[in-house]
Amino acid sequence: LLAGLWLPGGERVLGDHGARRDVAESYLEGLQDALPRLRSATGAARLGVVVDEPWAAAVLAGTLPTASGYRTVRSLPREEA
Repeated sequence: LLAGLWLPGGERVLGDHGARRDVAESYLEGLQDALPRLRSATGAARLGVVVDEPWAAAVLAGTLPTASGYRTVRSLPREEA
């Protein structure tokens, strides 16, 4: 998710610790809001969330290019990613 979001200055959200935290908190809040409504609408006792991150390998390897293309965004530790 973070690899595909950009800051107003043109760089990826991934390179900004505060922005990463804010997006993750917002994502979690959205899930916490949506899941009870989905359970109610479907009658499901449990729901699973699947996150598909096509850039995961590049994020972990530190090979995701910056906006300029001259550098790469520093890799994230697996625990944080």
